[in-house]
Amino acid sequence: MNALQELIGTEHDLDHVCRTLKDCVRKLNAPVVGALHVTCSDEAELECIDAFRRKFVDEMLPNLKFWSKAPFHTSNLGGRHEWGAVAIAEQHYAAHETEASFKCLVIKINAHVAVKDAPSGPRYGLMDRYRCESNACGALHAMLEGGHQPFVAALRDAFSSEHLDRAAILRDPKQVDPNLRSLFAAVASARLQARNAMLEIQDHRPTTPTLFIVMPCVTMNRPAYDTEFVCGFYEADARTNELVARYHGLGDDPSRYKYRHVGNLANIEDDQVQTPRPVRDHRTLVHKAWQRIESPAVPNDHRIDEVARDVALAKHEDHPYAKAMANILLATLMEIAPIPAAMVLFAEGTLGLYHAHRIHKLAAGGGDENEARRILRDLPAALEQLPPQKTRRIIEKLLAVYKQ
Repeated sequence: MNALQELIGTEHDLDHVCRTLKDCVRKLNAPVVGALHVTCSDEAELECIDAFRRKFVDEMLPNLKFWSKAPFHTSNLGGRHEWGAVAIAEQHYAAHETEASFKCLVIKINAHVAVKDAPSGPRYGLMDRYRCESNACGALHAMLEGGHQPFVAALRDAFSSEHLDRAAILRDPKQVDPNLRSLFAAVASARLQARNAMLEIQDHRPTTPTLFIVMPCVTMNRPAYDTEFVCGFYEADARTNELVARYHGLGDDPSRYKYRHVGNLANIEDDQVQTPRPVRDHRTLVHKAWQRIESPAVPNDHRIDEVARDVALAKHEDHPYAKAMANILLATLMEIAPIPAAMVLFAEGTLGLYHAHRIHKLAAGGGDENEARRILRDLPAALEQLPPQKTRRIIEKLLAVYKQ
């Protein structure tokens, strides 16, 4: 992966990025290579999509039909990772020959930004579209301008994750040069959406052994040919029962980005770009945060007392009323202590990792009980699918919340 490492932080030709990716993946000798491409819906992303198809997909992927090859592709406002895309794409490429060997699944995530050359240097964020000046990326611009559309809420969730308000940083001229705002927003967005894809990988057991490569990039929409900026890449090895993952590249704090341009091409560095680092275990982080929190006493409730007595009397994990006990306990704690319940169930693995940003916010005291109830809302259906041993463990953990 050294060749990919050399791309990080510098703007390159679109074809060169895809050829380098292809050469790196080819050296892995995977019997099957799959791809998931995430892009913004903007029509300006056509060149990026086409380059990935010509220089990577057409040379590396299996035939979908005898005359065509195609990546799994999601396109939406802002180039957001959609939870579930990794699991579906992974299953699609789980061909029989991967069962005794492995496959490589490349997940390429593209944000984008317009750039125009000017005597004073490149200008970012505005493009001439159909003889009119237009924002690109329009979705990221709407978020930075405080829009209220549904896609803005999803982008804002990512930009405010892990106790850092990146949108506020980008709007602050003391922290980010206004001319670089759109560029830095695109870099941070690609990086954050790649992290969301990595969260799904951490929460997913692949159908067949898989080596994942997640590559956040920014398409530079130019008046002539587009170029591409590589933010970094994740390596996530799920070829054994234990996932091993690390990240190489830029961090997600735009206030730390250091920009320069050479020949009108962007170069960005920060204090993390040269240091490979392991992917964080968010469940363990939340568990440790929960242990540090001095939670308010949970009020007494006869419904929980009755469940506790029933659990004490139950001799087997597959007690016929275990699901009912769990549902009574959950409904009661959603009413009287939703935040501790959400944190404990997340740390135990019952709640999906896509809740990680919101759970971290609760752990930092930045959420409220209604937010915790929204996180817990879909859990009763999930409880029905759990094996008896897991159900019993969850009951015991929730009772421990009540007894603190």
